[in-house]
Amino acid sequence: MSWWQAVDETTLAVFWFFVPGTLLAWALGLRGAWRVLSAPALSVAVLAALPVLFGLVGAPWRPVTAAAGVAVLVGLVALLCRPLRRRTASVWPGFRATDAWAVAGVAVAAVAAFVAMRRGMGDPSFPPQTWDAVFHLNAVRHIVDTGDASSLDLGVVSNTVSGQGFYPGAWHSLVALTTTESVVVASNAASLVLVAVVWPVALVALARVVVPSWPWAGLAVPVAATAYVAFPERMVTWGTLWPNALSYALVPVAIALTAVALRPAAEGSPRSVVERAPAVLAAGAALVAVALAQPSGLLAYALLATPAVVACWVSSVRSYATRGRIALTAGLLVWFVAWAGAYRVLAASVRTYDRERTSAAVDAVVQAVGDGRLGSVGTGETWSWALAILTVVGAVALFVLREGRWAVFSFAVSLALFALAADTTLGARDLLRPWYADVVRLAGLVPIFGALLAGAGLVGGAVLVGRLVARRRSADAGRATAAVAVVLVALFVVGSGWLRVDERTREVAGGYAAPIYGNATNILTSAEELDMLERLAEELPDGARILGDPFTGSALAYAVGGVDVVYTHVRGSWEPDAAYLGRHFADIETDPAVCEALGRLGVRYLYIDPDLYFVGHAAHDLYRGLGSELPEGDFTLVDEGGSAAVYEIDECG
Repeated sequence: MSWWQAVDETTLAVFWFFVPGTLLAWALGLRGAWRVLSAPALSVAVLAALPVLFGLVGAPWRPVTAAAGVAVLVGLVALLCRPLRRRTASVWPGFRATDAWAVAGVAVAAVAAFVAMRRGMGDPSFPPQTWDAVFHLNAVRHIVDTGDASSLDLGVVSNTVSGQGFYPGAWHSLVALTTTESVVVASNAASLVLVAVVWPVALVALARVVVPSWPWAGLAVPVAATAYVAFPERMVTWGTLWPNALSYALVPVAIALTAVALRPAAEGSPRSVVERAPAVLAAGAALVAVALAQPSGLLAYALLATPAVVACWVSSVRSYATRGRIALTAGLLVWFVAWAGAYRVLAASVRTYDRERTSAAVDAVVQAVGDGRLGSVGTGETWSWALAILTVVGAVALFVLREGRWAVFSFAVSLALFALAADTTLGARDLLRPWYADVVRLAGLVPIFGALLAGAGLVGGAVLVGRLVARRRSADAGRATAAVAVVLVALFVVGSGWLRVDERTREVAGGYAAPIYGNATNILTSAEELDMLERLAEELPDGARILGDPFTGSALAYAVGGVDVVYTHVRGSWEPDAAYLGRHFADIETDPAVCEALGRLGVRYLYIDPDLYFVGHAAHDLYRGLGSELPEGDFTLVDEGGSAAVYEIDECG
């Protein structure tokens, strides 16, 4: 399958990422470029919250009902916020000519990201060969089949004991709306749009509040962001952590809206509550999106936004009398206390993970600044001198030119978290529990402000050179700076190996195990096996159910072929009969309980494949009764593909 054949899913992904949010931004009172910049976060908030309401009233989650829900919500918000829009119209600027810089930056980033994603994925119908991809693909299929996308119920995909359970479903509810025929194609298309469009747009939003007087940052920052491997390419193929990547991609928007809501008026006088209201409401919606994508993103937001909050407090408190200063200080204390409470709740919900030390803390910081590799679970394959130098230059430029200095402290926070995860000897494992103490998840936070500083390095250099050129040649400083900025960005693109396209491609290919990159081992499914999974929908009767070790491709029979399976994830909480079959199916000839369990579960088909994924993992013991060979008994071959085969179970009559 070519990517041209996936244009429908890609177009739908762009639509659902941007259209609902743009409409909601208008209803809230945002104007100009902010309607577009905040759109992905607001869209995800709506498309994650509405399914919860739909689930409570029994309404199905379908494109038509979702569009109707969005229309009703936007209409209600527009009606309620109509007085607000009138009073704040002059506060928000409309579209400006300088917005063209951001359009150009996002366009360059989108093309560069698309090249790496397309080359790394290969065929858009090929699923990621990773642990978490099994759950996420089956969760989308579950929504498509049942119409239930509520985050309160999505946990049923890996928990058949209780039949329900909370799991943040923002990613899955959105992908379900982009699905036309294949959930795999829809997931890959949504991943492509997230990497190539949503992420660059989010960085433009962040650049607007950090360096508002540098319109050229709209060009430089998204381009610099695309050169990183740690995020988003590493995140969308390690695991595969699609929801986590979505959450992180929306964090810059949430921080930007928070900064807009808190900043004082341009002339230094306090802004009214009404003037702040659209940004406050939009920031709140963005946090809903972050939370329902992956709750750990909330804490990432809190830690990275705190320097901005403190900076806004410092700049605002001077404009108030004593009573106002007390109120502002009390608000700052509430901020810290509230997030401390949120941390305790989230940390308590995650079990402790033992992690190996990948680097000393100092080495981790150095590697992170240049997006380098740390052991077997690092970021890029090689350390990037260009990114490292630009990041340092950008940090210096912000201080020298007095622009958004708080961003440097936010970057330092992300470096500290990454260093603590890399150097386990520092004893911060429990502190990092909300991120599973995972170096890859915490490495994904570094490019948020790392890219901002790298872009600022390009723009800061352009500003200084532009001023020198203007002085010597009596030229317009703005035009000189723009010309230098374009040249520096172009040099960075070419000098960095077209934004490190080969490294980013290999990173994506690693998750998809593309044979052309010599990485076809330890995979869930081969191309021949996938063809068989697609055929099963026509070969098996309606209501058929398959039993198979999920460490084979059997778990993907549901996502790919639409055929029900006993185990919808590699590891989960399975009902007693399912757990029993996993351990004892090999005794089908001698143990009557096996046939009884098969009957209660409605299972008539068996999936066998000697080529197992993640050999040596402790969870293999859960399925020790489902060996790599056909057990003694009466079975009839239905189909085979590669090393896998599906049999009808005749032994139980």
